[in-house]
Amino acid sequence: IISILDMSGSMQSLTQDTIGGFNGYLDQLHSNNQQGFLTLIVFNTNYNIVWHRKPIEDCKHIDTSIYSPLGGTALLDALGTAIQVTTSWFMQQQSKPNVSFFVCTDGEENSSREFSSEQVSKLVKDAQEEYKWQFLFAGANIDAFAAGRKLGFTDKNIAKIDNDGLGQKSFYKAVYNRQMGGESLQDEYEKAKDKSEL
Repeated sequence: IISILDMSGSMQSLTQDTIGGFNGYLDQLHSNNQQGFLTLIVFNTNYNIVWHRKPIEDCKHIDTSIYSPLGGTALLDALGTAIQVTTSWFMQQQSKPNVSFFVCTDGEENSSREFSSEQVSKLVKDAQEEYKWQFLFAGANIDAFAAGRKLGFTDKNIAKIDNDGLGQKSFYKAVYNRQMGGESLQDEYEKAKDKSEL
C-alpha cells in the first residue's frame, strides 16, 4: 500500500482530522490483521518518504511530527517518484504482490519540478494495464474527477470529498473498503459519510 498525502499549507485547518483519518485507516488494517507493507509519502513544495515498505503491523499512529502542513503542492513529483520506486521493487519480486496507491489532495499541482502530468498519467496507465495495480484519488476543493482523469485514474477509483473533518474520516474508510473490493470510491465515500452522520 502506498499512501500519498497532501501536506500543503491549505491543509493546515485539517491537520488533526487528516491525522485522525489516517490513524483510523491504520487501525482498520491492524484489526483485520492485514499483511503486507505500507509506504507513506507526504508532500508540499517537496515530498518526503516517511515510511518505505514498512510492515503494516509495525506502522504506528502518526502525529504532527510527521504530518504538519506548510508550503505548496508537488503532487506530480510525489506520485511519479512513488511509482518509479515501487516499480523497481516490484520487478524484482518473483510472486507479484497486489499494489494499491491512494492519493488525497485539496489543491492544484503547483510545485513539481521532476514530472509533468503527461509523464505521471503514462506511469499510472501503464501500471494499471501491465501490473493490475490499483490507483485511488480523492480531491477536495478541486474538480476531483477532472484532476484524477488527467493523471490516468479511472472514474471508479476517484472521489470528490468534502474538505472537512467528516470528509477526511469518511475518505479513509472508503479507501479501506475499496481496497477490500467494495464499490466505486465515490460510492464508498458517500456510504461512509452517511453512516458517520447517523
